[in-house]
Amino acid sequence: MRARAWAWVGPLLAMIAVAGIGTWLDRALAEALREDLRTQLEALRDTGVVALEAWMEGRGALATSIAEDPGIVALTADLRRGAPAERALAVAHIRERLAEEMRHLALSGFLILGPDGRPLAASADRLVEADPSPARAWLDRARGGETVISSPFPVAGVGAVMIAAAPLRDPAGLSPAILVLLLPVEAFTAVLRTARVGASGETYAFNSQGLLLSHSRFDDDLRAAGLLPGGAADAVLGLEIRDPGVNVVKDSSARRDPSPPLTRMALSAVRGETGVDVDGYPDYRGVPVAGAWTWLARRGIGIATELDLAEAQRTSLLVRNGFRAIVGLLLATAAAGALAGASRRHWRRRAEEGAVLGPYEIERPLGEGGMGKVYLARHALLQRPTAVKVLRADRLSPEMLSRFENEVRLTAGLTHPNTIAVYDFGRDADESFYYAMEYVDGLTLGRLVDLSGPLPCGRVISILAQAAGSLAEAHGLGLAHRDIKPSNIMLAARGGLHDVVKVLDFGLARAPARGGIHGSAGSSLVGTPLFLSPELILDGAAAGPSSDIYQLGAVGYFLLTGSAPFHGTSLEEICALHLEAHVELPDQRLGRAVTRDLADLLLACLAKAPADRPPTAAALAEALRACADAGTWTEEDARRWWETLAGDVPPQAASLSAAPPAAERSDVAEQRRS
Repeated sequence: MRARAWAWVGPLLAMIAVAGIGTWLDRALAEALREDLRTQLEALRDTGVVALEAWMEGRGALATSIAEDPGIVALTADLRRGAPAERALAVAHIRERLAEEMRHLALSGFLILGPDGRPLAASADRLVEADPSPARAWLDRARGGETVISSPFPVAGVGAVMIAAAPLRDPAGLSPAILVLLLPVEAFTAVLRTARVGASGETYAFNSQGLLLSHSRFDDDLRAAGLLPGGAADAVLGLEIRDPGVNVVKDSSARRDPSPPLTRMALSAVRGETGVDVDGYPDYRGVPVAGAWTWLARRGIGIATELDLAEAQRTSLLVRNGFRAIVGLLLATAAAGALAGASRRHWRRRAEEGAVLGPYEIERPLGEGGMGKVYLARHALLQRPTAVKVLRADRLSPEMLSRFENEVRLTAGLTHPNTIAVYDFGRDADESFYYAMEYVDGLTLGRLVDLSGPLPCGRVISILAQAAGSLAEAHGLGLAHRDIKPSNIMLAARGGLHDVVKVLDFGLARAPARGGIHGSAGSSLVGTPLFLSPELILDGAAAGPSSDIYQLGAVGYFLLTGSAPFHGTSLEEICALHLEAHVELPDQRLGRAVTRDLADLLLACLAKAPADRPPTAAALAEALRACADAGTWTEEDARRWWETLAGDVPPQAASLSAAPPAAERSDVAEQRRS
């Protein structure tokens, strides 16, 4: 009886424990969500800054290149000294020489200004009468010998433009004239548009007076609220980043502050500060937003990334509301949690001690993957060594499960001998999802270069041709890998053959929408910075098969020279190099001669424009096999290498995801006995 009288103490203590832990977790989760939002906003802001700096530097380099063209310099001399007919002919010749750049880069026009600031030539006659006074400060710097990029400003008859200006030097080194390229604000805005998120997020630029320099996502709201100047088509150069004092989206007729101050973000930025605010402040619509900002002193502009606070905090609100509902069911929650914990402990114990998943007998863990654990297993009937990947039960969610199943189905459709093979998938009795795949003992290309240094041309060709074959099949099925890098390509000895390539980790691949091939939606960077393609940096959603070709070319450059094409001290620097820099010739990097056809093919793969790369992975494989050194790395060479060097190297077991550290330390003799 006494025991029964005290039986309520256990459930009561459970309720108190669950309530206390739940409250603490709610607060901890709220803080974690705030920190995640802060990190996301800062990353988007920094991505926008990197992309914008790269774009502006590229346009400055273009202006300098044109200004240093001897033909343009000579024609400019004719403009200054020739008779009217000669000047008219020189103008026509300059327009003809710059027509291709005008079309290719969608420039708004160009001007050549004399020492007195008067136009000597222009892409169109109407520009000769344009008022240069809004750009005077930048033009004065260009006359002083500096290449400059301006922020947007208005030009009568043209609209909002930017300029890239560079001095035109005569043979004596003097600067009697300057070249001015007119850049459309649309291109400036398009670069910033790559760094926005959600339905309300935007990244925009503004000057020291708080004047908006790029397009707003909310032109319709601003127009309805009367915040745009009369007749303005959009907010560029027509809207100041000021707090109207009311939310004009909810009530466009509400009374506003007659002398509105700059928003809290804009005030901080124009003072040269970098900051982030996830608690919320009114933006130029009076809508509460979370934001991150910085001031680019060298450019004289601020960059801000903002997201409506309601959208930014939606996840946190859902979590809190869910917690309040759970409070009324504390006993059931505690019991369910205890049962779930027991189930998870039971499963982990079974996995470590020799569990059975369908027809597979678990032998030992190989390591942790991004979505679960990878085990070495053996098929009960076939006795074939197999890698089995199991989703971690404590991380099970509909989103995770969907991605997991998608990874399996995508890879299961690939049958190329150089692609990792999927055998089977299913669910265990406790609903744990798993799949079984080919088990590979070997080493990644990164480890290969660590051991051997730069590879001979023939071996590079052999490896790349096999990998290109794997990608050709994937591309034919509408899949782009998007994360080709040395750690996602393995080399192994298989079926008596040596140097057999296996392409891993199609987990970042995405199926096409409406028949096209593309990456996942969103603007975040996907892939490894040292091997990113330019289009992955600018717009991950637009990356397709050509991006894989760029990345495979970067891997080939790494194999041939022992180093990645570009190196930098920060993500921003590496991204800028991929976007604008020319890769160093392989023979210059190595300090010795490299077969010309292979070097040229790798540089073609690394072309900035996808159209300048090999058209398909199949075409790349064919071009590799046509290289002069193709076939010079023989099966006998590969066998000798594996016997003399790889026998002393711990292999790296492969699964669909990159090989985990524990797998990299597995014993080669044990694997071969298996």
